[in-house]
Amino acid sequence: MPTPMLSEHIIKAPLDNILEAVTTSILNTQEQLNQQSIAIAGRLAGASPEDQVRFGTSKYSLLELGFVPEFYQLGETEVKLKMAMHLEHNGAELGVYGSLLNERNLCGFGFDAEGASQITAKLIPTSVPNVFEKRVGQMMLELTQKAFNHIRDYVIAQNAAAMNLYELEQTGINDLLEANLPDYRAALIALHPDELPNIPSLQQVVLRVNAFVVIRDYVLANDTRPMTIKELYATGVQGAVDRNLSHYRSRLSALLSLNHVDGLQVVVTQSNAFGQILALMQLSQFSSLTQEMFAQAGIIRVNPDRWSLYIAALEALSAEVLETYTQADLQQLIDTANQ
Repeated sequence: MPTPMLSEHIIKAPLDNILEAVTTSILNTQEQLNQQSIAIAGRLAGASPEDQVRFGTSKYSLLELGFVPEFYQLGETEVKLKMAMHLEHNGAELGVYGSLLNERNLCGFGFDAEGASQITAKLIPTSVPNVFEKRVGQMMLELTQKAFNHIRDYVIAQNAAAMNLYELEQTGINDLLEANLPDYRAALIALHPDELPNIPSLQQVVLRVNAFVVIRDYVLANDTRPMTIKELYATGVQGAVDRNLSHYRSRLSALLSLNHVDGLQVVVTQSNAFGQILALMQLSQFSSLTQEMFAQAGIIRVNPDRWSLYIAALEALSAEVLETYTQADLQQLIDTANQ
């Protein structure tokens, strides 16, 4: 039985259709690579909470952490098509037709496997397009600004108690602590909208609350010895000075609770006034002491009619006693002299 003709078993097509189909396939492959990179970029942007990662005390998108998607291009793509080509009439027109030779079809007919078609392609990573980087930066700014505006709306409506931690995280601020969420809410409730003009101001609120909570924990533990002047500065209180640190510690240790940074400010202000009183006493300048100083130091129940009695009692104190003298000691002296 005669062997069938090769042309009966291999599909033939016009040469221009063959080249168009091959080229289109390559272009489609490049487009799929682009779409996959764009899809990965969307996940790296962290628009959904599940696409964000916790790093330290805050959650970030991978783009914020510096990760960028890889973009690839098909470079040096080489296609070798070994075909049997022939001329054929299509009506009145003469066309070039080709039949692809490949190993599957040719082995049965005794042809050499060299007739197989070959495609050689190289995937080359390319740098992230500048336009893409700029657009990502703009997008992140838009997202964080939108989130900040939402937080500011809470402040304007005096409804910060409804705010959750995720809404704060969306603003892009750092060092958020879930345990401090009630304190963040309280701090924002106490603010006037004009005191929260931008994202950096919100970041400052968070940092100050975090520092305040640390000092409050010292008070609740009844041990203020670890407190540093740097921690006081971080809360945003005004007028704290290193030389009065021992007075701040002593005054705070006498408290049973500390609910707001305003209370901490009172402690600092009163302790500074007491530091001035104590310095005058140590210099034996008792005549320079005034009732106003005592009031500024938080000393209460001062009777102007007994002022000379107070001064006499203070003059009787030894230098050794004054070395460890506290506001509580001064208050006790006033109360004793009033009896």
